[in-house]
Amino acid sequence: MGSMSNYFAFIDQLDGRSYRAIMVMRNLYPDSSLYVRQNPVPIFVQVGLVLHEPPAHAAAQDFILRPTKDWTELMPGYMSVGVDNDMLISRSTEPGNDIVERNNRFYVYLKPQGANDEEIRLRSKFPGTAPVFIPMPPH
Repeated sequence: MGSMSNYFAFIDQLDGRSYRAIMVMRNLYPDSSLYVRQNPVPIFVQVGLVLHEPPAHAAAQDFILRPTKDWTELMPGYMSVGVDNDMLISRSTEPGNDIVERNNRFYVYLKPQGANDEEIRLRSKFPGTAPVFIPMPPH
């Protein structure tokens, strides 16, 4: 079902330790309804060569992530984070054989809270303030 696009954005939380991941879904054909059932969304942080699932909990289409401190730095000053989003989509409230399963994987570099922005800017050669997250190409 190519009639929906979605993406994630990460926002620092005020507690200084966690992030809010916001999922945005958009129906590309608003004159026709889509019904979406979303499974729990695991979020992973790379630790060494392994993806680790830190504590996270869902709140509607938002997810609160509290990463551990032992993450691996693949890009200077950033954590490597993956989001695995599985959904079942139908055009009907009582679907028959029109159900489509959609799996979207998102990968971002996420700046740790309390990081030294100037140090990251210099190491990564950013022209301005280091962004909170940088989307990675699909892989």
